[in-house]
Amino acid sequence: MRIVLAAILCAIASTSGAVARQGVRDDLEFIDTSFENASPVWYERDADGSIQIHLLYDHERASPNRAAGHIHLRLHGRPGAKLTLEFRNLENVYNGAPGSVAGELKAVVISANGRDWKSVATESLPQNRVRLTVVMPGPHAVRRAARTIPVVRPRSDARVDSPSPARADHEHREDGR
Repeated sequence: MRIVLAAILCAIASTSGAVARQGVRDDLEFIDTSFENASPVWYERDADGSIQIHLLYDHERASPNRAAGHIHLRLHGRPGAKLTLEFRNLENVYNGAPGSVAGELKAVVISANGRDWKSVATESLPQNRVRLTVVMPGPHAVRRAARTIPVVRPRSDARVDSPSPARADHEHREDGR
């Protein structure tokens, strides 16, 4: 079993290396999904150099319903690289009726730092696919992409239940104290 698995892994490694040697520049280091609220995906490089991102469906228990459309990724790559991403698996099922979110996905937001977000248009493709082209920032070459601006949770050491100083001063003045 171990020998067969090792042989399969060696074949996969040599095949992926062959693609890189055939002139496809590897501008993408990896897609990070190991953070809170990240989208579960798997991805691969297409022959034309685009990155095929396959969203994983969220299936409803004891039902044919499934949904994919949540996008929140961290892209790591070469500074200045132009990456073409194609999102797949956008065919949802609700109450047994198929429907794609590809037609609704007109834009996504991108950020180089996770705080400042910019909306960018996507391109609709045949077969319920959506294309996004991004340029990797420098010098760290990490870019986030999301369907909507992610909500940032407060730091764990911040007191959420206490009013801000500005709010407390305002309440104090209204009471006449």
